[in-house]
Amino acid sequence: AMCLASANFPPPAPPQGALAPGLYSFAGGREGLYCSDEGSSAVICNRAAVGTWEGFTVEIVEDFHREHPSSPLVARLALKGGKDGKYCADDSGSNVICDRDSIGDWETFTVVAEDPDEYNHPSSTYGSLYSLTSGRTGKYCADEDGGIVCNQDAIGEDETFQIIGLDPPSSPPASVLTDADFNYLPYVQMMVGYHP
Repeated sequence: AMCLASANFPPPAPPQGALAPGLYSFAGGREGLYCSDEGSSAVICNRAAVGTWEGFTVEIVEDFHREHPSSPLVARLALKGGKDGKYCADDSGSNVICDRDSIGDWETFTVVAEDPDEYNHPSSTYGSLYSLTSGRTGKYCADEDGGIVCNQDAIGEDETFQIIGLDPPSSPPASVLTDADFNYLPYVQMMVGYHP
């Protein structure tokens, strides 16, 4: 995999693979914009900056990378949105929404490492690319105009996401963070697995 870096981003991109529980942002492949938890309406990737609603708490349900480090499968995970701290779900016939109180199959997503050279992700300066598949349908999730929809049979640019680490493990959950907690991001944004 190619290591992508930016002159404005001092730490090197970490090796793709391991994903730890914690607070992350997601950048969608359609325009490279951050995904936002809009509550019961949708998760939409249309934000230029990260604030409270753009932070997602990742909980690892199953760690594939630990047992098979060379596999592109990284983990099966659950996401809690930053707006209300609710679990995100691939809602039947709808967008991904964050309005659930517990984890079931519909509230899980499998993360798959993708080759950044294959996709022209608009914000790939910051690190590695991933695709997500739905625990409800097994289909790929896509960054579409109206929100993230998990109905795709194949991967293209719109089905790739960057997963960007936002916190050290001791940070509070996204539901108690404020926009002020994210002011440092342009200077110290760190990637999955990178802990200074």
